[in-house]
Formats: sequence, structure tokens, C-alpha cells
Amino acid sequence: MSKTRRYTRQTFDPNGDFVALNERCSVSIMQDRAVVLKEGLRIVGFYDKWPDPDKLKYIRDEFVRVMRDPRNAPDPDWTVLAA
Repeated sequence: MSKTRRYTRQTFDPNGDFVALNERCSVSIMQDRAVVLKEGLRIVGFYDKWPDPDKLKYIRDEFVRVMRDPRNAPDPDWTVLAA
């Protein structure tokens, strides 16, 4: 039986606000229109300013990267979204 390690990691989201990621968080792309960050059933982040599917994938992948290695991963680089 695998055991999930507990963690909480505060980082900036693409809007410049703090978001707390933990072991109960999940992230997904909703109908190629927005990225949804959830903690259980509660939505903690909804990012729909970027209509480009590649940018939505980038947002999702950056959150996943930080959640996979919360203690060592550098903060996401959201400057890519401005281009």
C-alpha cells in the first residue's frame, strides 16, 4: 500500500495571487477553455484568460510539476504566458 506524503506548498498562480498546493489538489483542463485547480471538490483556482490551448497545457503542466516535487521544484515561470 502506498502512502501519500502530506505537504503544503504556497506559490504564485498565473494571476499573481498566492495559491496553496497540497496532496489533495488536482488540476485539469476544462473543455479547452480553462484550467481548474481543485482541492477535493472545492475549486481553488480557475484560469480562463488564455484562450490558446498550448498556454492552458503549460499552466496545467507547471502546477503538476510543482505538485510532484513540492519541496524541491522551483516556482512556476508565468512570464511565458505574457508572450
